[in-house]
Amino acid sequence: MSDRKASTIAFATCIFLINNHALAESQAEYSEASNNSWQQQNELTEKSYQRLLLEAGAEENKEAIKQLKEAKEKWEEFRTLFCNSVSSTYGGQWTSVHESECRVKIAEQLQSTTDSYGW
Repeated sequence: MSDRKASTIAFATCIFLINNHALAESQAEYSEASNNSWQQQNELTEKSYQRLLLEAGAEENKEAIKQLKEAKEKWEEFRTLFCNSVSSTYGGQWTSVHESECRVKIAEQLQSTTDSYGW
């Protein structure tokens, strides 16, 4: 193999490795940002849900609290199954990112709904 050919191959290999390292790093950063976004949205959704629980607790009919708690358990089960499915179907190398983004979207929908009720 000529020196020029070996040099070209070495250069191409370096470029390939550098690009893949940069991609992996940006993918990891994006994944972390997606997870942080999910955690923040989850906190907002939980605040809205807790407000509904307090308001339901102020009512004489305690069945409302029981139903609200059961609904949240079912919602969490739905969110987990749905987002796992989305992640498995469309995730590829970005499985955790797709799952976090799905969780954000689902939590935003619940928060929007819970925010529309109350005093």
